[in-house]
Order: sequence, then C-alpha cells, then structure tokens
Amino acid sequence: MTAVTPERTQRRPGEPHVSIIIPCFNYGRFLAEAIESALEQTHVPLEVIVIDDGSTDDSHEVALRFAPAVEALTQPNMGLVAVLNRGLREAAGEYFVILSADDALRPTYVETLLAALLRQPDAAYAYSAMEYFGARSGVFPAKPFSPALLLAGNYINATALTRRADALAVGGFHPNPKNAWEDWDLWLRLLESGRYGVAVPEPLLRYRRHETTSRNPPSRRKAIQALNAVRALHPDLYGRRPRVVREALLLSTLVTGRLLGCGRCLRLLDRAWGFPASGRFADR
Repeated sequence: MTAVTPERTQRRPGEPHVSIIIPCFNYGRFLAEAIESALEQTHVPLEVIVIDDGSTDDSHEVALRFAPAVEALTQPNMGLVAVLNRGLREAAGEYFVILSADDALRPTYVETLLAALLRQPDAAYAYSAMEYFGARSGVFPAKPFSPALLLAGNYINATALTRRADALAVGGFHPNPKNAWEDWDLWLRLLESGRYGVAVPEPLLRYRRHETTSRNPPSRRKAIQALNAVRALHPDLYGRRPRVVREALLLSTLVTGRLLGCGRCLRLLDRAWGFPASGRFADR
C-alpha cells in the first residue's frame, strides 16, 4: 500500500489543493489500483475521497484499507450524478478530478494538467489523452479544445482536472433525461458561461476497456440519443447557428481524421459559431 505522509494532504500557502473523487459501484476488484494511482500523484497537497454508492461487493472495505490517507464514504445507491455532486460538496480542493474506480492515473497527471490549466485564465478544466488497458490497448488522443467540436459531440474525458468554483457556479452535475452524458452537459454549461478547456497531449489517464460493459463506446443509436438529449438541454447554445449545427454534426464524423490536424479549420469553425478562435493545446 502506498505510504502517505501528513504533508501530502496539509494545506500549504500558495500551493493549489486538489481533490481526487473516486465514485464506486461494485468495482471493488479494481478500486485499489485506482486509489493507489491517486495516492502516487507527484502534486501536493492532495486529498482522495472514495464514495461507495451502495455497492453489494467489498468496495467500501477496500477503500477503508487505505484510511486515513483516503476518506472512505458510503451511501445508499443513488446513482452517479448524486455521487458526483456529493463529492463536490465534500471536497476541500480548489480543483477536483473525477476518477472512475476502474481507471488509473499516471503519477504526473495532476501536476501536468494543473500547470496547463493555470496558464489559461479563461479555461475551467484541462484534459489529457487516454491510454487504453484491459481488453484493448492503444491511445485515444486529446483532441484540441474547440467549442464547435464540443457541440458536435463529447470528446473530453470525464476525468478532466476542473476548477471546483466554476463547476459549482453552473450548478454541478445535472441529472438529465435518457442517461445523456453528465460530463458533456457540464462542459457545455461551462461553455455557456464563457469557460473553456485546454488539452494536454500526453496519455496520462489509463482508461480500462472491458470485454462487454456500459463503459465501452456506445452504439451509434445510443450516441445519437445522447446527442439529442444533451442538445435539448441547451437550446440557446445550439440555436445560435442552425446551419452550422448541421455542418458541425457532419464534421463530427471527422474528429479522428484530418480536421483535427488543421488548426486553421478549427479556428474557422469556432468563428462560424461566434466563438473566439481556439483549437488549443496546452502551452508547453
């Protein structure tokens, strides 16, 4: 078990405090790996909060093994959004990371993303590329932040390091119809408030792929349902440029292709939406 000294959680003047929130439901078999990756972060001060959402396996017992380095909370099963919002309330950090109980962080995850975020005053969050492990290997690249691409579909992972005050200012995580992606909805509400994201190209998040579970990419039908559900929650945002909405949806099929290598294309697309030019990676 990773040793944690008191100075890892103690507030220090001038050093941003970061909270890693780990929601867990019946993932006790993976949880220790996620917790250890959080405790091994090079950034200090840092706190780790595990919230067990009424699991029927040994998830809470696994979390308790890491006390007092980890705050192990439990509650009756209330669903992911309720867990995430409890985590925001319980967190002491100015910044937070939502780490799924079956994923893991590289040791420099918080340090690198926090540095990138602090260099971008209009950014609310920073996200990195993802390294797949488990049933599949490979890397999902960190696409540069672009409002137009974000409107076309969610490509920002839910583990993004986020300014807690910005998330609370837009109401935290909202329950939504048809199980649409709660993280995408948050990024869009932050966009509505004038807050952006910044990408870090290194694959610092280890994302577990299962043989067959809901955490694997959704089917095309479910993805379209989620898109329509999220769009319905943001009529003003999507109603700004109806023609460009259609064009952006078509362009979303190219998000892993040549378009993302063309900074000029992204800047033009964002300007067509009426957003300042972005298409940004972290300044290195």
